[in-house]
Amino acid sequence: MGDEISVPLLLLTAYIWVIILGGLTGLVIDLRKDAKSDCMLLQSWNLSWIDFGLGTWIFVVATILAAPSFAYYALELLDVPVDDLALSSLISGAAFHGIALLLIVLALKRRSTANMKLSPNRLRLPEILKTTALYYFSGIFLTLVFSKIWEVILTYLESLGLAPAVQPQDLVTIFAEGGFGLVSIGLMVLAVVIAPITEELIFRAGIYRFFKGRFSARFALITSSLLFAMMHMNTMSFLPLFLLGMLLCRSYERSGNILVPIGFHALFNANNIFLLLFQAEVEPMLEDMATGMLLMSNIW
Repeated sequence: MGDEISVPLLLLTAYIWVIILGGLTGLVIDLRKDAKSDCMLLQSWNLSWIDFGLGTWIFVVATILAAPSFAYYALELLDVPVDDLALSSLISGAAFHGIALLLIVLALKRRSTANMKLSPNRLRLPEILKTTALYYFSGIFLTLVFSKIWEVILTYLESLGLAPAVQPQDLVTIFAEGGFGLVSIGLMVLAVVIAPITEELIFRAGIYRFFKGRFSARFALITSSLLFAMMHMNTMSFLPLFLLGMLLCRSYERSGNILVPIGFHALFNANNIFLLLFQAEVEPMLEDMATGMLLMSNIW
């Protein structure tokens, strides 16, 4: 009798081909749509450098000092073992994103009288879902290609001794080994729901739109995307995340609705988590397809 057919492997194979074929289709549709329209729907924020600088300073101090301190005392209070990477990451991530979201809400409330609209183009839910799916599928294909290119570059530099061996982000290891425990589920919620909201409000709605009013749109695009990639502090996924940042900016600019890049970002993270959870089912014939996606697996 031949080898038994693995149902998870068949599903994973089908899923990867859906991503690839859907990505090619989405890219073609997106390019054709882009050729017919060159509209930019986002206005820049009417903020002074003092307001922006003060807000940035408060945010950096709160997230770099306050969030880690809160996480440290929470870990001590709960008596979490030092080697419990999953729970430590959940508490640290919750502290960072919780404080970040609080500051964002306070900032938006303070500026609510200044006619600051996060989504100047109000879309109905079906249109949001359709637009999000289009940008996601076209974007996931491009990031997959750039991930493979980046992988080759890093491998070559490593062979020359010009770059250290790349290490996966802690969350990649957690999802790859942790399965479906309660802590892993908490991390999934953080990665797929909370992180996309926080990061899109910071980098696309915040940094991109502010710089767009002070410099060119291209400078704002590159700078906000560069900061987005650097924030993840992982060499393995730097170039793909830089490209992802630009694609997220583009989806926001073209749609005029912040829910589109948030949805795009959420799908991107969900895709990476799915592949990490089931990567043990990936046989050699699928490794070249899946590895590129796994390289993008900086969850937040």
